[in-house]
Amino acid sequence: FGMDVYVDQNIAKADGYTSVMVTLKNSSGSFMYKSDIAGIKDSEAVTGTLTAKQITDLITAADMTPVARICTLRDSVSGNYIEDIKYMTSDGYTWLDAAPTKGGKSWLSPFAENTSKYIADITAELAAAGFKTVILADVIFPKFLNADDAYLGHLPIRDPAARLEALWKMIGASSDAAKANGAKLMLEM
Repeated sequence: FGMDVYVDQNIAKADGYTSVMVTLKNSSGSFMYKSDIAGIKDSEAVTGTLTAKQITDLITAADMTPVARICTLRDSVSGNYIEDIKYMTSDGYTWLDAAPTKGGKSWLSPFAENTSKYIADITAELAAAGFKTVILADVIFPKFLNADDAYLGHLPIRDPAARLEALWKMIGASSDAAKANGAKLMLEM
């Protein structure tokens, strides 16, 4: 998978393991597989060389169950390729979690219109490729500073009910996508 990892399937099975979990979208937003998602498929966000189907075929050939893990909202890359998925300031600039000189990064916003669809599209792609479970990681909000109220005042970043509703909308869309493709969805806590 582009990683120098070797697992002896016989040892894994002897130890009682039945599944192989693979992180296919990491917390920077890079795709560790060759995705076919519109806007992403020909971008620098794709760093993997195998398709999701090729990965599931390798895992199932070892008589193991394929499980995918995708990082969701902690993602500083996808917003460069997909419209309306990242935090934007009220005056139209990309919001960062810190100053650029301090390593500030953008995040995907569950309040943004296309974020739920985007994460559901990834879930559907992986489930359709044969992953039996898709785990959503980083289903979290960034740590907002008090100064962010001035920049993001148009969003309900301080409203716990609105925040929860936005997360459930994203989770629900991904759950529906997983079920429609014969897989189940799990959340990493």
